[in-house]
Amino acid sequence: MSIRIDGTNTTANPGTTGADADTGLVYGSNEVKIVTGGTDRVKVDSSGRLLVGTTNAVAFGSRQVLVVANGTTGGVISLYNSTTATANTRISSNPTGSEINDIGIHAASTNGSIIAYTNNDTERLRIDSSGKVYFGNFGDVANAGYIDKATTGDKELNIVASRSTAQNRNIVFKGRSNTEAMRIDSAGRVGIGTTTPTFTAGSGLHIAGSSGALKLQNTNNGDWAYVEYADESNTTKFIQGYRDQSGVYGIRPGASLSSTSGISLDSSGNVGIGTASPTTSVDVNDSQAFLQLKSTGGTNAAGIQLVPGGQSQAFYIYNNGSRNLIFEDHATERMRILSSGGLTFNGDTAQANALDDYEEGTFDVTLAPGTSGSITLNSSFNTLSYTKVGRLVTISGQIRISSVSSPVGTLLLTTLPFAARSTTELGRAGGSVLYYDASAGNGNYYKSPACDVLENANTLRIYAHQTAGGITIAGNDEIGISFTYVA
Repeated sequence: MSIRIDGTNTTANPGTTGADADTGLVYGSNEVKIVTGGTDRVKVDSSGRLLVGTTNAVAFGSRQVLVVANGTTGGVISLYNSTTATANTRISSNPTGSEINDIGIHAASTNGSIIAYTNNDTERLRIDSSGKVYFGNFGDVANAGYIDKATTGDKELNIVASRSTAQNRNIVFKGRSNTEAMRIDSAGRVGIGTTTPTFTAGSGLHIAGSSGALKLQNTNNGDWAYVEYADESNTTKFIQGYRDQSGVYGIRPGASLSSTSGISLDSSGNVGIGTASPTTSVDVNDSQAFLQLKSTGGTNAAGIQLVPGGQSQAFYIYNNGSRNLIFEDHATERMRILSSGGLTFNGDTAQANALDDYEEGTFDVTLAPGTSGSITLNSSFNTLSYTKVGRLVTISGQIRISSVSSPVGTLLLTTLPFAARSTTELGRAGGSVLYYDASAGNGNYYKSPACDVLENANTLRIYAHQTAGGITIAGNDEIGISFTYVA
């Protein structure tokens, strides 16, 4: 082969060529170019930079550069060992050619991985043939974790702390000054502000700090910032959160955010059960609303304490172990409702002293002579009223006689609402009534005959015939009654 020297020395006519006149070397000002087919292919410029496929140098300060470019398909640097399949081709930073203190990248021919290494050919980073990016100390398999982007299924991004199956392989996030900010341990527990996230059971998020907080913010008025609670089949059972539009913090059963059932707490501190608009401190709405306070400590009491404004001592209402309902002003009993029925007052607990009945009503009466004859009452004036407090019965009202037929003896007013007690000294109660004698002369109309209640009977006896001045029983006479007896 002959070598030709062309004084033209251009890309079309290189200065030094072989048999091909447009392929050779072009010598420029402090630079040399390799030309093939009349086209620049490689250039060594005046700074010692090697340019392949381009004549435009890329500056990296004072560093020497190898530039490989192709405007259509891109530039490629290919390193390949064609004689030993297991030998690794590499790019190294060591100018001596020794692997000691070597830093660089090589391709592993046996498994298709790209490996970055540091001192003494120590592997630090690897991209394997499946696309996993490994990092860590590859001398210890447990210390090498990887990042992997799945290409099937949900195509998730996987971050794996270790290739080892040993426990306690954590993923740790650190901030400034190498200070830990968060970790995910091998059990899936997340810790923020703590290196040991712990729970009573299971896994979750553990936030620790002088003011540990979890903030959920709703950005649209009318929606909720909330937490869902689901069972083992992932069915939502409760929702807990805050709704902007109503200003209510709620706990809702089921999966409905708009439901007003459950428990609500408004901005005034009112609690609603069964309502999202409580109007009192505790507002319970239900078709049958009950509040249960249950003591589980043997015969201990269950009750409530009421403390009015400006006071420090409570008023107590409680049910004791004997099922008596007791009302106390601080430490002094004022009243109790006995479990057997009846009220006692001021510390008295005796059943015999209990007020055990109260009743009000009216009743129609009949009036008859005690010996013979008959008396007819006006149907518009034959009703009396009664009040029963405990065993004490008070009757009151006014009756009017319509007609009589030869009445003889005392007057017997029957059909009292309750029979008098059977004990003689307690059953009979004496007194008087006001009798209007319509037939008496002027100034003698009103008389006060004595009366009593017969024991173990529903009868009031009026001694009209024994009254001083006498009473002539006749039509239009009236009897005003206000009388109390023991039933």
